[in-house]
Amino acid sequence: MTLTWPLSRNNFHPAWLLLPAPALLALIGGFGVDTDEARFSRVLRLVLSGILVLPWLWWRAGDASDSVRRWLKEFRTQLPGFLIAFLIPASLVTFTKNPWNEGILLSYSFGCLWMGATALGSEFEQRTVSGWLAQPRARSALFLEKLSTLACLLSVATLHFVLLIPELPISGGLAYPEGQREFLYWTLAAVFALTSTPWFSLLTRSTLAGVVFTIAVPLVLFVTYLALWGVYLWQGPGPDVLIPDTAIRWALAGGMPLYWVTTLVLSWLTFRRLEIRDSGGRTSSPLHPLSRPLDRWLARLLPTSDTGALVRKELRLQVLPWFVSAIMVGLWLLWLLARSLSHSEELGSVLNQVGPVSIMAGILGGLVLLGTTSACVAEERELGTLEWQLTQPVSLARQWWVKVAVTIGLGLVLGVALPTTLILMGFGTEPFTLSETWTDSAQVVGIYLGAIVIFLVLGIYASSFSGNTMKAAAATVMLGMGTVFVVGLAGATVSEWMESQVVRWTDPIRPLTPPPWSPTQRQMTVILVSEIVIIGVAFLSRLFLLAARNSRFLKLPARQLWRQWVGLAFGLYLTNVVAGGAFFQLTVWNHKANQIAMRQSNHDNVVALLSQQAAAGRIPPEFYRRFSATPELPLSELADRIIESRGWPASTEVAAIFSTTPPGLRSKVAPAYGLTNNLDAEPAPTNRAGLHQLSPELKRRYGLRP
Repeated sequence: MTLTWPLSRNNFHPAWLLLPAPALLALIGGFGVDTDEARFSRVLRLVLSGILVLPWLWWRAGDASDSVRRWLKEFRTQLPGFLIAFLIPASLVTFTKNPWNEGILLSYSFGCLWMGATALGSEFEQRTVSGWLAQPRARSALFLEKLSTLACLLSVATLHFVLLIPELPISGGLAYPEGQREFLYWTLAAVFALTSTPWFSLLTRSTLAGVVFTIAVPLVLFVTYLALWGVYLWQGPGPDVLIPDTAIRWALAGGMPLYWVTTLVLSWLTFRRLEIRDSGGRTSSPLHPLSRPLDRWLARLLPTSDTGALVRKELRLQVLPWFVSAIMVGLWLLWLLARSLSHSEELGSVLNQVGPVSIMAGILGGLVLLGTTSACVAEERELGTLEWQLTQPVSLARQWWVKVAVTIGLGLVLGVALPTTLILMGFGTEPFTLSETWTDSAQVVGIYLGAIVIFLVLGIYASSFSGNTMKAAAATVMLGMGTVFVVGLAGATVSEWMESQVVRWTDPIRPLTPPPWSPTQRQMTVILVSEIVIIGVAFLSRLFLLAARNSRFLKLPARQLWRQWVGLAFGLYLTNVVAGGAFFQLTVWNHKANQIAMRQSNHDNVVALLSQQAAAGRIPPEFYRRFSATPELPLSELADRIIESRGWPASTEVAAIFSTTPPGLRSKVAPAYGLTNNLDAEPAPTNRAGLHQLSPELKRRYGLRP
C-alpha cells in the first residue's frame, strides 16, 4: 500500500501552512483594529497567503518537474528569513493590543536581509557549493535562479508589509501621510537584500557577516559623504554653514541606485569567478578570501609550535570580529573629524552628546562578542574542517582550551576593551561617571562583568551545537531569552508562595516566637549576592561542560540536545526556587526579629509614658476601666493590654492623650481609651462671629442697635 501523502516530498515544510493563520484568525476572532480598511486588508493578506501556499500543497501531493523542484529547494532554504519578515509582523499586528511598530519594522528588515544572506551563503553553510556548481547548467542560469527566487519572496514579504499599515492603530506619526511615508521607507531593506547582501555573503562566506556588512557599509559611506561635505563647508563658504538638505536628498536619491547596481554587478562578477576545490566549500584562499593580510601577520607573529598553530587557526576563523572592529575604528575617526571641523554650536552639541556614541559603541561591541562566540565551533562545521581538526595529533582537551581562550580573549579585547578605549579617548571619563541611581562603582562593574561573562558562555554553548554562525547567533539570543524566562518564572513562583505566607507574620498583634537566628540587613545583602553568584557560576559551568562535550560531535543528535535544554531549564528553575525560598525564610526571621524589637520598643515607650502620668496623678479611672484594669495593676501589664488592643499606634496615641498638642489627634483617639473629654481644660471653640461683637457702651455711643 502506498501513502498518497508522503512524509517528505518536493522540499515541503509544514511551516508554510502558518502563513495564512494570523489573517484568518483576525477575521474569525475579531482581533486587531475594527475598521473597514483593516478588514479589507486582512482579506487581501489572506488571499496573498493562499496564493503562496496553495501551489506548495499541490506540489506536495504530487510529483513536480526538475525545474520546479529546484525552485522549491531555493524557497525552502530561505524559509526562516521569510517567516521572520512575514509571520512576526503579522502576529504583532494581530495578537497585540498595541502593536510594537519598532518590532514590526525590525523583524521585516532583518527577515529580508536574512533571506538575501542565505540566498548564496546557505550553499557555503550546508557545504553544497561544489555539487551546486557542478550541475550541467550555465553560471548565469544558476545566479538568476537564486536571485529570482529571492526577488519573489521579497516581493511577497514587502506587499504583505504594506498591507499591514491599515491595521495599525493610527496614532503618533502614522496619523499623518509623512509618518506613513517614513514607515514605507523601510521597504528599502528588501532592495538592499536583493542587490548587496548576496555579494557580501559571497565575499565573507558567511550569512551573518553578509547581514552585518549590508548594514554597516552603506552607513559608513553615508557618514563619509557627510564628513566630506563638512570639510568642504569648513574650507569654502564658512564653518557656520550647514549641509544643505537638497545635498542629502540628492545623494540618497542618486547614490542608493548607483550603490545597488554596483553591488549587484559585483555579485555576478564574484559568482562567475568562484572556483571550488572540494566539497567543503572553500576557495584557494586561506579559510576566507578576506583573511590573507591577517594570516600573513599571524604567521610572522606566532611561534611555529603546536599551540601557536592552534592559536593561529582560531584567530583566522574569527573573521567577523576583525571587520566589525575596523568599522568601529573607522566610524570613530569620522566622528572625530566631523567634531573637529564643526564650528556650528547646534551641530557641535549633537556631535558631543555622550549617549548616542556610547550606545553605538555598545551595539558594535555586543556584535563583536556575538560574532566571536558564534564562530567558536560553528564556523568549523560551516567550513567543513571540524572532522579534520578532531583527527589532529593534539589532545581534544588542549584544542578545546585553546579555542575557548582565543574566543574569550579576542571577544574581551575587541568587544569590550576597544570600544571602552575609543570612548575614553573621545570623551574622557565622562561616560563612566556614576549617576544618582548607581553610586557604588564596584556594583556597576560587577553587573557589567557578569553580563559579559553570561553572554560569552551562552554564545560558546550555542556555537557548540549549531551548524553555522548565523544559527549560533540566533541560538545565543534565544538562549538568553529562555534563561530570563526561566528565572522570571522561578521568581513568580517564589513571589506567589511569599504572598500566601506573608499574612501569617505581618499581624502586629499576633504572638511571635524569637527566630533561631536573625541575620542583619548587611548579612542579608551578602547572602543574596552569594546566592546569585553561586547559582550563576553553577549554571555557566554546566553550560561550559556541555559545550565541551558537544564540540566533539560533527552533528549533535536532536534528542540529546533537547535533553540538555530540558535539564538546564529544570535545574535552573528548581535551583532558583529553592534559593528564593531559603532567602525568604531568612527574610521572615529578619522581619520577626525586627518586629520583636519594635514591639519591645513600643512597650517600653508606653510604660514610660504611663509611669510619668501616674506619678503626676493624671490617669483618670475611665482609662483603667477601658482596659479592665485597676490603679493597682502593674504598668507593664497595663501597657501589654493597651498594645494588644490598639496595636502599633499605642505609644503615639498614649502620648497624644496626655499632651496638649495636637488637639485634633487627642479628640480622635480619646474615645478609644474610654475618655469623652480631654484631660486638660482646653479653650472653648472660638466663635468667629464673636470676634466682631461690640460692647453695649460702644453700640450706644455710635447709635447702633443692641
